[in-house]
Amino acid sequence: NNSTSQVWIAHRTKIYQIQRPQIQMNILITINHMINLGGSEKYVLALIHGLRAMEHQVFIKAIERGKSFELALSKGAIAYDLQQIDLVLLNHNSTFQHLSSRLKNLPIFQICHGKFPYLEQPISNLSGYFSVSPEVQNHLKRARLKSTLLWNPVIHDTTSPTVSRDIDFLVLSQGERAID
Repeated sequence: NNSTSQVWIAHRTKIYQIQRPQIQMNILITINHMINLGGSEKYVLALIHGLRAMEHQVFIKAIERGKSFELALSKGAIAYDLQQIDLVLLNHNSTFQHLSSRLKNLPIFQICHGKFPYLEQPISNLSGYFSVSPEVQNHLKRARLKSTLLWNPVIHDTTSPTVSRDIDFLVLSQGERAID
């Protein structure tokens, strides 16, 4: 197979993007909550879809589980239960303390989703950082953290097939009344 994939390698304070032959990796995605379908949850679902399309094995660990966790499993993610992992993608800082010491020795990249909520604040001294928008990237830059822009994808809402809508703004709320 001659296909290649983009790989980010972190070394000290720099993140390098390289092309290399596609290899299957076991990637753990962590998130504080996968209950409803808020912004971070939809981002994680899109990330699972993309990583699975690249033929990576995707594991998910959520502190709080619900409807969106089950949806992640239906999209090919596997509930994390101490499987062998190559790389961790951390979505909320609260999940870092739930990682075993074995996982803390792996490359850990934090995906930062916002500027203000406590859960979105970066943890220092990780392998690297991704930001979901230029605003978040500037926020991290002010904190002297270099990040790579990994856009928050605006995709057709496949979780509600009868609903078709364009999304061009961010709603900062969550809960049963915030789903639609």
